[in-house]
Amino acid sequence: MSDTKKKSGFKVPKLFTKKYTGTQYEKKILKKLFIAADRKLIESLFVSSKDSQGRELFTIDVAQIKDKAQAKRVAAIAKEIARQKGRFNIVAIALALVAVLALVLALTVFRNAIARFAVTSALEGSFGAKCDIASIDCNLLDASFRIDGLEVANRKSPMKNLFGVGRLDLAFDLLELTRGKVVADNLEITGITWNTDRKASGALTPAKQRKFEKRQNAKPNPVVAALKAEAEKVTSGISVDSGIDAVKDQLDPVKYLEREKAALQSPAIVEKISATVPSLSEKWEAKSKEVRSEVDKTIAAGKKLSALKVSSIDTLPEAQAALSDIKAASDSMKSSMELAKETTEDISTDAKIVKELSSEAEKAIKADSARLKALADTVKGLNVATGKDMISGVFRTFLVNTLGAYYPYLDQGVSALKTMQNGKEKKQSLKSKSNAIARLPGRNVVFGKDALPRLVLRNIELSATDVKSGIKGAGTVQNITDDADRLNTPIAVALALSHGKMKESVKGAVDLRSKATETVNAAFTATGYPVSIDSTGVSGVPSLKGSMKAVGSIVVARDGTVTIRSDLAVTQASLEVKKFEPSFVYGAYRDVLSSIKTVDADLTAVISPDGAIDLSVDSDVDREIARALKAQMAAQIEKVKAGIRKEADKYIAEQQSKYSSEIARFTDVYGKSQKSLEDMKAYEKTLNSKKAEVERKMKELTAEKAAPVLEKATESASKALKGFLP
Repeated sequence: MSDTKKKSGFKVPKLFTKKYTGTQYEKKILKKLFIAADRKLIESLFVSSKDSQGRELFTIDVAQIKDKAQAKRVAAIAKEIARQKGRFNIVAIALALVAVLALVLALTVFRNAIARFAVTSALEGSFGAKCDIASIDCNLLDASFRIDGLEVANRKSPMKNLFGVGRLDLAFDLLELTRGKVVADNLEITGITWNTDRKASGALTPAKQRKFEKRQNAKPNPVVAALKAEAEKVTSGISVDSGIDAVKDQLDPVKYLEREKAALQSPAIVEKISATVPSLSEKWEAKSKEVRSEVDKTIAAGKKLSALKVSSIDTLPEAQAALSDIKAASDSMKSSMELAKETTEDISTDAKIVKELSSEAEKAIKADSARLKALADTVKGLNVATGKDMISGVFRTFLVNTLGAYYPYLDQGVSALKTMQNGKEKKQSLKSKSNAIARLPGRNVVFGKDALPRLVLRNIELSATDVKSGIKGAGTVQNITDDADRLNTPIAVALALSHGKMKESVKGAVDLRSKATETVNAAFTATGYPVSIDSTGVSGVPSLKGSMKAVGSIVVARDGTVTIRSDLAVTQASLEVKKFEPSFVYGAYRDVLSSIKTVDADLTAVISPDGAIDLSVDSDVDREIARALKAQMAAQIEKVKAGIRKEADKYIAEQQSKYSSEIARFTDVYGKSQKSLEDMKAYEKTLNSKKAEVERKMKELTAEKAAPVLEKATESASKALKGFLP
């Protein structure tokens, strides 16, 4: 018989095609229906009848199934009933026991290898360098976990360890572990060390290193990037825009001139000349050379004629030949003469422009010279208060560099703790809730399952001892968890560290609960800290050395805004500054700095999540320096005035030299063009003079030749006339 029986067009599950006695119907069907709606439907479909022996039998009446949807519901109910088997399944229980035994055996045999792999992978993934462990013991029976000789290499210096741990002891709650949770009242970490030497390189394989760098660079922190940029500015001196330089500006004649340049007339006209005249000079230089070449050729061709001695001509044919040569030279000269004339006329137009510019420049120079000489008389005194942030600038350098070095660790620590949090459970939709309620036979209650988060470390004891470096430290961290809302207690931190004369301490709370207004609120102190802050090469900014004490607080708001406030005191202070000009300012400044032995400052840094950094630094020493310098500077006014006059003369001379060379260049080109025309005119004059001489010579020669003929003709005429005369 098939699993289903078809009647009236619908398939009916085999479970409902059977005939049941009253007892069977109650036990196999009705008692397995826990939802009232399902029970009511099945009871409406089953009908009773009598068998041959008179017993009451129950069977489904397929004709009562009205539609396809109802048929599907009947099939679903049959499947639910079919799943409800007996309470005990011997085979399943046996398989489960075998699986548990196998798991226990695996954990017993391989527990330490598994734990070593897990710890090593986690630390290498976090720090990007090798993690070495001398020994590890994970004992489930004793509910203990211990690590000896843990070392994590420094990614940037592979032959050094970033940190090391002598021993880590953890005693956990075995009952909570069976529920998939790590709950421990005490965790002891002892023998913490830093920067120890390694025998082998701690660099990861290239593949692991690329994976780590890819993960680190996936989403760059805007605050870290901003701090890095600010630190680079400070290091290069760009961000230190106050200090003794502000006072020097009042003593530097060049600075006075810079402030006056906007009102001066000469820069504009000099710029105009520089933009105009050079192109005109270039334009006519080639043409002038061309004209000169033509003129020289023409004059050279007529050189013989220019040197002609007319008095040496003895015959008329010689005179006629010379006159012919002169006429030919005059004809050939005409083209060169026209070229010289046209060029001179054209260049004369530009020469007028250049002359006007030159005249305008001279007037501007004269006016500017008078203005700058009068500028010196306007200096009445010095405002030393403009240099009041000299020491604050030094501390700003220190603050930015310190934040750039240590803020990333704060950010990584807070981010890691936040990442640990489970957060709120995903809300179920109305549909999923209704489906769950529709099929649940009742409510399940499991005692203790939700009492604690998955991770709870109630008390962590830390101790550090490094004989080589002399570092000693201890501290406690309480209430580490992966679900702060469920534990409902902030993390408490108390740390203290000493190394030589230096001591640091931090005490505060890290609150990761969803309703907390502050993520971190901690107080810190640092004493006996040797400080050496370089001026980074900025002129007039002093370098500071001494022993520093800092007392302050750090607050990280819920939105990620970090606020750091600190009072700083540097004792046994030494303030030094490199020599600068003017020397009298340097001498006064140096004497003031050498008298200061204690430096106090108030620092405030507000770092927003988007990377905006607001730094505020204030020091009483700045005002002390300003007052001392003011007295020293009052006597230096005349030196400042003399310097301004000297610099003014130098500036005027520089302005004149900028345009005079260009004017001279054009004037030279123009002069050469005129000279070419003058030479052509002189040559023309020479030819005309020679022509006149030759013509006179021809007349003389013609007259000399005609005299004997005339005399003879006269004689003949006289003789002829004698016969006619009485």
